Amino acid sequence: MDAGPQAVIHPTAVVDESARLGAGTVVWSHACILSGAVLGRNCRVGHGAFIDRGVRVGDDVVIHNNASLYRPVEIGNRVFIGPHVVFVNDRDPRSDATRDLSGVSWKVHDGATIGANVTIMSDVTLAAYSFIGAAALVTESTVPYGLYIGSPARLIGYRCLCGQRFSADGLLPEICSACQRTFAT
Repeated sequence: MDAGPQAVIHPTAVVDESARLGAGTVVWSHACILSGAVLGRNCRVGHGAFIDRGVRVGDDVVIHNNASLYRPVEIGNRVFIGPHVVFVNDRDPRSDATRDLSGVSWKVHDGATIGANVTIMSDVTLAAYSFIGAAALVTESTVPYGLYIGSPARLIGYRCLCGQRFSADGLLPEICSACQRTFAT
């Protein structure tokens, strides 16, 4: 295992020797990180989290307790993954079948927020700064700054980085009235 300086791994965590952890990354109790996984700098991996083979995680990512990141997911920088989130990599699971994951993928862009107990089906892209509310079932790709809830998840509005919510009735405004942030749409 290639652990950057000051990476901290709880003694009960299982981290494959070929996994790479960036400087300042912390892995808590009973987490499991498999071969070839790469985590960036200053990540936090919660109790019981599972990170599959070859998963790529950017910098400053929070992965809460019991989240399951199955391959081949790619997580951007500053992403929040809530407790019990799961990325489903097989739409037609069978116990006796050989799994072919070639064509299955996810991409979670920078700044996305995924609430507790969210399920994300395969072949979905979560756009930059999209916000997925707790217990949502994500079956389709999202739009930047989009606020999604429900099962299946549906766009109900937009959210600025400062937390200001905007209606889904129109397009994302060019400038946030609360913090004056400019949006590139």
